[in-house]
Amino acid sequence: MNIIVKKSALMIGLFMFATALTGILSTTVSAGPTNAAGKVRFLVTFTCPGDLESEGDRIWRSHIEFMKATHYRQGPKALLSYDVSKTPELSEPFTLDSKPTGNVIFVLTEVYETDAGVVDHFQQSEAKWEDLPAWKAFADKCKTTKVGAAKIFNSLW
Repeated sequence: MNIIVKKSALMIGLFMFATALTGILSTTVSAGPTNAAGKVRFLVTFTCPGDLESEGDRIWRSHIEFMKATHYRQGPKALLSYDVSKTPELSEPFTLDSKPTGNVIFVLTEVYETDAGVVDHFQQSEAKWEDLPAWKAFADKCKTTKVGAAKIFNSLW
């Protein structure tokens, strides 16, 4: 038992160290079940030059307020989970003490009840989010990976 407690404390310590080292920032809103199998994920990664970090921070503060004010929390269009994470890009991504490249990575993840939620998100963004043009300009300056609507087939808890 004592070995398990020590290993758990070590793992927690390593996680806290890695989090502090990489400067991870995350904002999360969640309303749905924690097991997302069968739901739909919308995801975009933005790898941007370090000098765009403050603009990214500003855009994501605006975005979460827009999301809270406009998105369904129940029904087929429900936004079940929303988060934005930020970390320095590392020269070796799985070696947390590797040298930073100078770029910053933002990761946007949204989980919806059905595809209808993603469609509604795009419609509401075009119609109601005042910072959409700034978001598009920011995205144009970043390397992005976009996943419009992916069915989740594996999910824990």
